[in-house]
Amino acid sequence: MMNAAIGQKYGEFNADLVHPMLYLWHCNADGSVSIVKRCDWDCVDGGAGNSDYCQWQQ
Repeated sequence: MMNAAIGQKYGEFNADLVHPMLYLWHCNADGSVSIVKRCDWDCVDGGAGNSDYCQWQQ
């Protein structure tokens, strides 16, 4: 499901090879997920009650 979302949003030719951990995700009320943004390096868990964020990016 996540790789399909990556391919749909970014048109990644090799979406199956792209690691979902390089993206920030949002869990929707209907149970689906959507991409917030692509991270160049890594995603950081912001902890309980805080938003996750991309490491070394604004």
